[in-house]
Amino acid sequence: MKKLLFRKSKAALEGLSSQALGAIIGIIAIVGLVYLYNDTSSKNDVISLKEGLLHLNAEINALFNGQTGYEDLTNDIVLEAQIVPSDLRKGKKIINPFGGEINLYPSGDGSSFFIEVTEIPDKECIQLTSDQNSSWKSITVNNTKLSKDKSSVETINLCTNSNNNTLKYESR
Repeated sequence: MKKLLFRKSKAALEGLSSQALGAIIGIIAIVGLVYLYNDTSSKNDVISLKEGLLHLNAEINALFNGQTGYEDLTNDIVLEAQIVPSDLRKGKKIINPFGGEINLYPSGDGSSFFIEVTEIPDKECIQLTSDQNSSWKSITVNNTKLSKDKSSVETINLCTNSNNNTLKYESR
């Protein structure tokens, strides 16, 4: 009788161990899937924002073609002209996929303009500045202008504003 109870207890413990192991594996799988989803979503947001900024840049240049400068450029003007990509527009604001705003304004002399993007996470900040220098007159990260021959280390050192980075792209 004692031996029979021992076997049943041992079998129950082995079953419990299998259930616990299954639960642990399930939790690990869920965490892995969430990580992959977030990583993929972040990459898609970066690609979408890069494309949106380039599209916005081209549309602003077309809108101001023939003008003496960009002195009249404002967010309201481009929203009224309906040249903001739909995924960057939210009501009367121009937004980015990370929750920050996009602000458009002319340079001091009006010969160029800025597209300022706020509240960019550190990791995405690095990705948004890589391979971008050829498309823009200049790029500024957290009030520091990137050198034309910027290195990865320079960008990494600048994109450290606790996931609240500001990027400023200058165009003409």
